[in-house]
Amino acid sequence: YFQEWTDAPLRVIVISIDRYKAWAENVSDNDRFLYKYAMLNIVEELLASAYRSVNLDLGRDKLALLVQHASGREGQEPDLLHRLSDATRMVQGMLRTDISIGASLPFDDILKLRLAFYEAQSAVSYRLYLGYRTVIPYREIEMSGHSAEPIQDAAQTANLLEAVQSGSTEPVLRIIGRLGEHLGNQEPSPSEALAFLTTIRKGLLKLDGIKSGTGWDEAEVVLELETLDLSEILLLLEREACRLADHFRSLSGSKEFMMVQQMVDFMNRHLDGNIGVQEIAASVPISVSLASQLFKQEMGETIHDYLTRLRVERAGELLIETDYKLSEIARMVGYQHENSFIRVFRKLKDITPGKYREHKKY
Repeated sequence: YFQEWTDAPLRVIVISIDRYKAWAENVSDNDRFLYKYAMLNIVEELLASAYRSVNLDLGRDKLALLVQHASGREGQEPDLLHRLSDATRMVQGMLRTDISIGASLPFDDILKLRLAFYEAQSAVSYRLYLGYRTVIPYREIEMSGHSAEPIQDAAQTANLLEAVQSGSTEPVLRIIGRLGEHLGNQEPSPSEALAFLTTIRKGLLKLDGIKSGTGWDEAEVVLELETLDLSEILLLLEREACRLADHFRSLSGSKEFMMVQQMVDFMNRHLDGNIGVQEIAASVPISVSLASQLFKQEMGETIHDYLTRLRVERAGELLIETDYKLSEIARMVGYQHENSFIRVFRKLKDITPGKYREHKKY
C-alpha cells in the first residue's frame, strides 16, 4: 500500500453518510457495501491526480481515507477541500446519497495518526450546525472556540416531558423551539449538544414505551442522531413529542389509564426491589385480578412481562453507561441471582449481557 509514499505530511479524511438511518432503510445490506465502495471510488478518483490515498470502511455511516500529496510536499488545503466538495456533489448526483466530510490537520509523525483521526471525526460532527453535504476542515472548528462544557438544562427536559404528559402541544412546541434557539445561538460542541438532545429523545421514547408497550435500543438512538443536522433533530423531537401529547390528551379522562400509569410509576421507582403483581396492584390499590385485567387492556401485555422488559431495558442502559459488574447490575434491576438475570436478558435481547456490553459500548 505504501511503497510510493514518502515522509511528507499526511491527512485523515472521514466520510459520513448523512441521515444514515433513513438511507440504510432504503438500501439492502448487500447494496450498502456496493454503495460505500462506489463512494470511495468517486472520492479517490477526484483526488488521484494530486494525492496518494488508502481507504478503510469503518462500518455503519463512516469511511476513512489517509491521504498524502503526490508531490511529496503538503498540498494547498483549499485545493484538497475543493476536490472533496466536488466529491460530495458527484456522490449525490450519481448515487443519490448525501455525504459530509471532515479533514484533519496535516501531520508528519505516524504516531499522531490517532489524533488526526479524532480531528477528522470531530470536524464531520459539525454537520450538526453546518448542515448536510458539507466539507469541514478541523482547522476551522479548532479556531471557533465552541464550548465543551456539559449542557445543564435538566429543568427544560423535565418541563418538556411534563408538557407531553399533560396532553398539550402548544407548550411542547414552545419548549422545543426555545431549546433549538439556544443551541443554535450558543453552538456548544456537537458531542455535548448531541448528548443533551439524546437525553430528551430517550425521555420521549420511555413515554412512548409506556404508551405502546414496546422497547427501544439506546445505542441506536444515539447513532441515529449523530448523522442528522440540528433542524432535522428538532423536527424529529417535535413530531414525536406532539404525537405523544395527542395520545396522552385522548386518555386524560380515563380512570383506568390513570391507574395503569400509577402502576407503571410504581414499577419504575422500585425496579431494584423484590416486587411482583401483588405489590404493584396494592400500589393503586386494587385487586390483583382487576390490576391484571386493566393493565392488559391498556398496555397490551401482562404486568409481569412489562416489568421484566423495564428491568432488562434499564439493565441495558447500565451496561452501556457504567462499569458495574453483572452481579451488581442484576441486583440494581431486581434480580438476586446473576444467572437468573442473564437468562432473562438473553431471552429478551437474544444476546448475553456481557456480549451486549461489548457490542454496544466498544
